[in-house]
Amino acid sequence: MAKPNYPCKQSELYLASRIGWRNFLTLLSFFTVFKAIYTTLFQSARIAQIAAAKALPDVSVRNSKVTRKQKLTKKKAKICRTKYQTLKSYINGAFPEDERETLYQEAGQAHYQQASQNNWEEVDNLMTDGKAFITNHLSELTAADNMPATFQASFSDAYDAFDVALNDFYDEEETEKQVTANKVNANNAVYDVLMLMLTDAQQIFVDDEDKRKLFTFEHLMSLVTNHVANLTGDITTDVPVDDLSGFEIRIIETDDVEVTDEDGNYDFGTIAAGTYTIQISKAGYITQIIADVEILTGSTKKLDVMMHHA
Repeated sequence: MAKPNYPCKQSELYLASRIGWRNFLTLLSFFTVFKAIYTTLFQSARIAQIAAAKALPDVSVRNSKVTRKQKLTKKKAKICRTKYQTLKSYINGAFPEDERETLYQEAGQAHYQQASQNNWEEVDNLMTDGKAFITNHLSELTAADNMPATFQASFSDAYDAFDVALNDFYDEEETEKQVTANKVNANNAVYDVLMLMLTDAQQIFVDDEDKRKLFTFEHLMSLVTNHVANLTGDITTDVPVDDLSGFEIRIIETDDVEVTDEDGNYDFGTIAAGTYTIQISKAGYITQIIADVEILTGSTKKLDVMMHHA
């Protein structure tokens, strides 16, 4: 399993990296002399890399999907246990009392306690034994209108529904592990390339302490820690039935971008406090540019905008 190599929260990593690459762009000519690879295109690619890593699902989203699948599996397991208890009542109606305990065991009783604790393997064993028991004793169970003829199918259906839910849960767990690894690897790549640039900067500005300080991870983190903020808002249009998804909100100074959801909402999550120019655009609409948007440290700035057709 991939492990983070960055010594901070991922939101802090994104902010620190953006600030670092903004400092890089300001002093680009020094870097280009040191290595030809250092260009505006290289910096743009790093900003895009940060945006791509940030866009990957966060742990809360991934865990939510796994939790929903787990809850459904528990629900289906409970139905299975209820079916087993119903089967026991039919055993009671079909067989003498002195035979019942042995028959309970044949029907899967030994698995019931752990199945009740959501041991998935034991739920499977319980239902497997129960299905076999019904098949082997169908005539006795259904005699004298004791067990409805439909119960055999409903028992099997409950088992099948549990099996489907369990496999979906296992698949989601595996997907979660892979998605988590992808997120961590993307974050690690953001950190690694940042640290390479910062290391080069120490050599480039070896004789300039003020500039050299701008390119230390500790300095970048101090800026992040003291200047965390957020920008959210709702985008509407002059036509009520318009599709509100897909509007692009761009912070010009950092090139950070978010896109609205189907309700017109956007949320940058975490950005550095400051005064920014915000651009809102979408094909078919008049682009709006809003200057001097001040976002204070520790606050969430809500910027709602109505867009007009071009």
